[in-house]
Amino acid sequence: MPASSVALDAIQRARTTSSALENLREWFPGIRAEDDALRRAKDTASASSAAAGVMSSDDAGAHRERGNEAFRRGDYSTAIEAYDRSVATRPSAAALANRAMCRLKLEEWAAAEADCTAALELDPAYGVKAYMRRGTARRHLKKYLDSVMDFEEALRLEPTSKILREERLTSQRMFELEAKVRPTQPRRRLKIEEEGAETSGQGDDNSRMDDDASASPTPAESEEAEEVPIRVKREEAPKSAPDALTTDLVKRATEIASKKPITAPRNGAEFERAYRREMKAESSDEEASLSRRAAVIGAVYPDDLVRFFSGGLDSDILIDIARVTTLIRFPSDPHSALRSLEVLQSLPRFAVPVAFASASAKSSLRDAVTVARAATTDPSHHAGLDGVSVAFKL
Repeated sequence: MPASSVALDAIQRARTTSSALENLREWFPGIRAEDDALRRAKDTASASSAAAGVMSSDDAGAHRERGNEAFRRGDYSTAIEAYDRSVATRPSAAALANRAMCRLKLEEWAAAEADCTAALELDPAYGVKAYMRRGTARRHLKKYLDSVMDFEEALRLEPTSKILREERLTSQRMFELEAKVRPTQPRRRLKIEEEGAETSGQGDDNSRMDDDASASPTPAESEEAEEVPIRVKREEAPKSAPDALTTDLVKRATEIASKKPITAPRNGAEFERAYRREMKAESSDEEASLSRRAAVIGAVYPDDLVRFFSGGLDSDILIDIARVTTLIRFPSDPHSALRSLEVLQSLPRFAVPVAFASASAKSSLRDAVTVARAATTDPSHHAGLDGVSVAFKL
C-alpha cells in the first residue's frame, strides 16, 4: 500500500476517534443526571413504601383499639365495624378473635366460628381464646363434637382452667344427648311387695294406713313418675354372695382389660385417656396396671411427650409417669428411662404440677427412686436419679 494511502487512513481514523470522544463528552453529563434521577426516585419509592407499611400498622392498631373501647361499652355493632377496618388495613389474629367475641354477643354463631378459624390460621399462638370462642359458637351451631374438640385443644394450652373444663363438659353432655349415647329414660317408682305378705283384712290399722298412703301418691308424685309394682320373694341371701359376685366381675373385667393390646397414642388426649384407664385398674391388680402403664409410656417416643403436652400435664399423671418409668422401665433400660425423665422435666410449666403434687404422690416417687438406686452401681445412673429427686422436689 502506498505511504500516502496509509497516512490518509490514519488521519481519517484520528478524526473519527476525536469525533466520538467529543460526542461522549457531550452525552455523559446528561446520562449521569438521568441515572441520578432514577436512583433518587427509587429511594423515594422505597421510603414511601416503608412509611406506608408503618402507617398501615398504626392504623390497624388504632381501629382495633377503637373496637376494644366500643366492646367495653357494650356497643358490639360499632366494635365490629372498627374491627372490620382493622382487618381490612392489616389482618391480625387479635382483631379477628375480638370480632368473634362481639359476634358471640350478638348470637352470630357462624360468623364467629369463621373469625376464630381465620385467627387460628393467621396465628396459631392465639389458640386459647380462639379455640374457646369457636367451641362456644360451634355448640350453638349444634356441632357438639367439634365443640368438644375445640375445648380439648384449649385445655392442652391451659390445662388448669376450670372454666374450660366446665365448657368442655357442657358440650360433651350435649353431644351425648344428641347421639343418644346416654339416652334419658323415664323414671319409675318401684313399689316392692313381699310375696306372701298380708295386704287386706289383716294387720293393724297403722299398717293399713301406711299401705293406703303408699298406694295413693299425691298428684305431684303421680306426674313425676309412674309407679310400677314389683313382687319379690323374701329370702335370706348368703352374706358372702354379693362380695363373691363383685369380686368375680372385677376379676373378669381386669382379665379383659389386660388382654387388650396397647396401641400407640396419636395425641395428648389419647395418651391421657389410655393412661388414666390403666391407673383406675390399679385397685384390682396393681402389678398388671403398672406393667400396662409402662407399656403406654413405652408406646411413644420420649420427645413426643413434649409435642403431646405443649400446655403441660396434670400433677397426678406427671408424678405417676415418673414413678412408673423409674420403678418399671429403669431396671431393664436405664438409659431410655432417664431420657424419658429428662423429657418430663422439659415440659412447659413443669414446676406448676410439681408444686401442686400431693405428699403421698411424691412419697411414692421417692420410694421408686430409692429402689432404682439400689438396683444399679453405675455413677451416671445415680447422678440421673439424683437429678430426678431435685427436679421433682423429693
